[in-house]
Parts: sequence; structure tokens; C-alpha cells
Amino acid sequence: METRTAIVFTIASVIVLFSLPILHFLAFGVMIFFIVNVTMAFTHDGDLLLMLYEKWGQDGSNLKGKVAWITGASSGIGEALSYELAQKGVKLILSSRREQELEQVRERCLQFSELTDNDVLVLPMDLRNYESHKGCADKVLSHFKKVDILVNNAGRSQRAFAADTSLEVDKALMDLNIIGQLSVTKAILPHMTARKEGHIVNISSVVGRVPGELSCTYSASKHAMLGYFGAFAYENKDISITNVCPGPVKSEIVINAFGNKLDAPKFKDDHSAAERGPSFCMTAERCASLIVIAVANKLSEVWICKNLAMFLMLMYQWAPLLTVWIKKKVYGDERVESFKKSQMN
Repeated sequence: METRTAIVFTIASVIVLFSLPILHFLAFGVMIFFIVNVTMAFTHDGDLLLMLYEKWGQDGSNLKGKVAWITGASSGIGEALSYELAQKGVKLILSSRREQELEQVRERCLQFSELTDNDVLVLPMDLRNYESHKGCADKVLSHFKKVDILVNNAGRSQRAFAADTSLEVDKALMDLNIIGQLSVTKAILPHMTARKEGHIVNISSVVGRVPGELSCTYSASKHAMLGYFGAFAYENKDISITNVCPGPVKSEIVINAFGNKLDAPKFKDDHSAAERGPSFCMTAERCASLIVIAVANKLSEVWICKNLAMFLMLMYQWAPLLTVWIKKKVYGDERVESFKKSQMN
């Protein structure tokens, strides 16, 4: 018995002895990966894989001739993405509730690209009018005969405390940010599945990964989008899915955000401490250019943000409890208190 124990101990010792260099190598690799990612968080505005594809991958020229349907195309990321895709030769369907603004976006798309009048279709649409989405999809297919890319971009943000927010606001925000997106997707999905090809691009948010204070329902809707289409990707091998998590972007998203009631007045985007300062935001144009890279290379999920936002995204995957503590200490508590004061004025 003692001999057998000695043999087992000897074999185990030899295995450990030969494993140590491998374990050291793996630990060194993990440390280098951590250092590179953290460094890039403060020097770049996209995740590591996205930055590599921006340098060495497809630049979007491979999308020429495809047809893309963009919701929320009248402003912000949707508008900037329309221009980027138009310059790549992508034919467009522009949708939102604001027809006049869509017409202006259409004119600029034609002005700065080689597209012709027939290549850009303005299609006004209300995401919460679910019954109209099938008819909208039929109009799109009647005009272009196909849809290669659907960009689920429309939506509204939120600025309110959860305890003060009416259930009507919660429902309206979820209806717009997730149910409306699913309705449009389901309207065009039979066409994509019949062709056995298609690409659905979902504009989520960093708060879809790291919950954001003052935006509880908005965070929930963006988590729902990532969860739904993440699972959808496993079920539909013929359909490509790209989930995009942008950080703060210079746009009218704060001005148009939901308050605690449906009839609450619009917010003033004064970049106070309760909001996002200009140095923390990226331009919609830069965000759109990186989205094109993600679409052209069919990346499953990309993070488009910089500085503290990217650092928190990375840390939340590795150490969620520590990240929550850091977030509260660095700016979360201050942002909540600042918002309270702004509501008293």
C-alpha cells in the first residue's frame, strides 16, 4: 500500500513539475491580454476585435449593391449610418415617424453618394403601430424585391428614477425599444428565411451590458435586445446577427428621453454633471463608421465606446461586483445626486 501511494505521489509530482511552465505561460498570456484590453479602453473607441477588423478587415466596400432598411433614420446614429452606407453603395430604406426629416436625410444620401433617386426609399413608420409593419415590409419588397440588412435602431432613452416612473412610461419604452423592433423583424424575417440569407443589426447600448442609473427601463430594454437576438442567432444559422453596444454619442437622445410621466417636458441637454459631458461622448459619424466595419465583417457583437465606458464594460465581464463599486464611487452616486438637484430647480 505504501509503495502504491509513493508511486501515485511521484507521478503527481512529475505532472505538476511539467505543468508549471505551461501554467506560467497561460498566466502570462492572460496578464498580457488584460493589460492590452485595459490600455485600449483609454486609447481606442472600440473593442479589441473591432479595432483589428478596422485595420485589417473589410471596410464596407463589400456591401455595395445590398439593400438596408434602417429604423430611426431621421437623426443620431441612424442618420449617420444612412450616410455611411450610402457612400458604400448600399441602397436604403429610411424609416422613422418624422417624414420631413427623412426626406432631408434622403437628399444628403443622394448628394454625397453615387446612389440614384430610386435607390433610397423614404418609408415613414411608427414602431408602436405593430399592425402597420407587415404592410411596410410589403412596400419595401415591392420596391427593392429584397432586403439584405435590417438595422433595428429606433428607440428612446430615459431620465428618471425607477420609483418615480409611471407604469405607462415603462410600457411605452418597452413597446418602442424592444417589442416594436421584434415586430419589424418578424415582418421581414419570412423573406430572409426564404432566401436563406439576411443580416439583422441591433443597436443596443453599453447599458445593455452594464446597467445605467436613471435609466432602469431603458437598461432593461437594451438587455432584452441582446438576450433575444443572442438566442435568435443560435436558432437561425442562415441569418447573421450583429449586436452593437454604443456608449455615449453626441445626439438628441437626452432631449427626447422619457421622463417619469408620458407628458413630462423634454430635457435640456446642458451637459450638466447629471448628463454626459462632451469629452465622454463620441460623434455619431464615428460610431456609424465602426458599425459599418462590424456589419461588413459580420461580427456578432461589438462595443463602441471609450475611456471609462469601455473600462467598465471590460471590468463588468471579469469582476461585476468590483465594477459596480467602482462605478458608484467614480461617478454613479454623484450623477444620481446631481440629477436630484436638477429636478428641484
